[in-house]
Amino acid sequence: MTNSNKEGLSIAFLGPVGTFSYLAVEAYLQRKKLGQVSLHEFYSFYDVLSSVETKALNVAVVPVENLVEGSISETLDFLAHSKNLSITGEIILDVHQHIIGLPGTKLENVTTILSHQQPIAQCKTYIRTYLSAAKIEHTNSTTAAIDIVAQKKDNTLVAIGNPHDLDSKGLVILQSNISDTANNQTRFLVIDNQPLHQKGTKVSIVFSTAKDVPGGLYKILKEFADCNINLTKIESRPSKEEMGSYLFFIDLQGDLSQQYVKDALQAIEKKATFFKILGVYEEITHASA
Repeated sequence: MTNSNKEGLSIAFLGPVGTFSYLAVEAYLQRKKLGQVSLHEFYSFYDVLSSVETKALNVAVVPVENLVEGSISETLDFLAHSKNLSITGEIILDVHQHIIGLPGTKLENVTTILSHQQPIAQCKTYIRTYLSAAKIEHTNSTTAAIDIVAQKKDNTLVAIGNPHDLDSKGLVILQSNISDTANNQTRFLVIDNQPLHQKGTKVSIVFSTAKDVPGGLYKILKEFADCNINLTKIESRPSKEEMGSYLFFIDLQGDLSQQYVKDALQAIEKKATFFKILGVYEEITHASA
């Protein structure tokens, strides 16, 4: 844990300091201008979310979607089955991935690439093209990968991540901006354990339909079309209950103070076998890492 105190807002994130999750927390704090805050680092998304689900901490900041690799399934699955969590905001972070290593390291001599599995996946084209002979080792975070390279002082190792505090670690950027897309972004959610907000610009829901009912999903989506509600995302995930059973995650524009939104959601709840509002919120900030 870092910057811990006994009063004020407590925020959980995937640590250690310097991860993209940490940078998302910084962007959140800069925008919200909060008072006394304690930051608590964990080493898995499950532990980050569990700390707020159990009300040990107030707020979690976790990634939910990347422009290259799509949704973070662990975040979606936890939200779908949580009892206390609610989305209260989102942060869109511009993400720039770099090859980081010791000064003088030559890429043709690299035997091992270290990073969290998400950045590895976001940079697979570069890795396949320029570092195909190197083995990949997953770490708990990008910062953990960078720390390993700094500690081992081995110029056959490189990390993929962001250049937070490289000078103090004796490392440099060997190759900049290696993501599969130049405008790589990650969407983070701000999550708390307070009652559901009523107002915002976006609503996130999750639901399921009976798999043996023809047109079940169509009938639910038609409710949105009939009420002229714009959907900004729809995604399915296995329910993990039986083969062919899915959860559907939808983001829509609007809030619960709008009667037509409430009417549509109430109609959908009646048609669904499972229904949950994950949060009503606004985009908090757009920031660069």
